[in-house]
Amino acid sequence: MESVKYWYLRNHTIFDALTDDDYKQLEWLVAFKTCTKHEFIYFPEDEVRKVYFVKRGNVKLGYYDDDGNEILLDVLKENDIFGQLGLEENNSSHGFAMAMGNDTVLCNFNVSEFEAMLKTRPTLAVNYSKQVGKQQMTVSRRYSSLLFKDARTRLVQFFKEWAEEEAKGITQNIVLKNYLTQQEIAALNGLARQTTARILGELKEQNLLDVRRREVLIPSIELLK
Repeated sequence: MESVKYWYLRNHTIFDALTDDDYKQLEWLVAFKTCTKHEFIYFPEDEVRKVYFVKRGNVKLGYYDDDGNEILLDVLKENDIFGQLGLEENNSSHGFAMAMGNDTVLCNFNVSEFEAMLKTRPTLAVNYSKQVGKQQMTVSRRYSSLLFKDARTRLVQFFKEWAEEEAKGITQNIVLKNYLTQQEIAALNGLARQTTARILGELKEQNLLDVRRREVLIPSIELLK
């Protein structure tokens, strides 16, 4: 297991400037957790004292409104970070985190130990801040889109950002692994499922986007509009 920890840390961008001695210290601090589909990692009002990194799979973040309805905030993918991102001790969660599939693998650090590492390694602290800021900016752009853009534009922007994040510079004949249901796509974009289904149908008829159960096909990023 130590070698697994070592290579995961080595391959994550926020740890890329650390020395071999740093990696050895981190190996003692990090723990791994394997989750099953729909398993809660933490619940609303839980005290979250860990910083989590998604090693494999996807994690859903959300909360429940006053009527008990689930409100989806974000879906995280490999290498994303969640948990107590501000590194405060004894801070209760206002939402939940849930594994979306079987064999979801997380690595985590206790907040106090991870914060101590950041204080003595400035490059690690900067990389961590950049990663957290990048994720928060993505969510902020999505919220801005909910306020100022129509339904089709929201969905097009959502899939374009997804492709730009995961296709690594490819702009033609993109195939993305689909880990979202149509309801989850709708919720992330503040739309009704029926509206989402109609627009996705239009985009498919126009040969601009094809959302299937296990994959998303985008013939051309430039033409997707």
